[in-house]
Amino acid sequence: MAAAAAAGQVQESRATTSAGEDFDLATFADQLKRARQFGKLTQFGRGLPKGGEAIAQRSLERQEEILRKLSTYSLDGQRLTAQNKNEVAAQCSCTVRDVEDVLGKYEWTREANRRVIKLKEEGKPLPKSLDEIEKLMGGRWKPASSVNLSKENGGQQSRNSPCPCGSGKKYKRCCGKD
Repeated sequence: MAAAAAAGQVQESRATTSAGEDFDLATFADQLKRARQFGKLTQFGRGLPKGGEAIAQRSLERQEEILRKLSTYSLDGQRLTAQNKNEVAAQCSCTVRDVEDVLGKYEWTREANRRVIKLKEEGKPLPKSLDEIEKLMGGRWKPASSVNLSKENGGQQSRNSPCPCGSGKKYKRCCGKD
């Protein structure tokens, strides 16, 4: 949701850029900060369960922190290594999967931004809601944590799946080693 909110803000504030080329990790972090500040002003947590707004705020803060750390390694997120992701995870006291989830949100939002800019350049109507942006993108963003999860293991990482750290090894021979 936060990524989509940021996508909407990006559409407004960055619509004059060409093909989304300068939509980098730091820009996305700035947009998340704006979304967080806007949320405080508009109380976007109304309708959420008790404590939901505070949780949403902390989530945006954490994502912003991860993005800022990642941007020190690569502005566009394209040249990040497994080691870079591990270092950021350690610096932010989170998991590599959390880092990959944030990168996935960034990539999804960057692509949405690029498509909206293309629509504008072609003179076509722009999406006006989150649903329209998701339709333009062919669906919602899927978290990395939803991939490679075993139903038999209660939603835990499958031991025979590739390790989420990006090493190319099986999870059981890498991060899942007992």
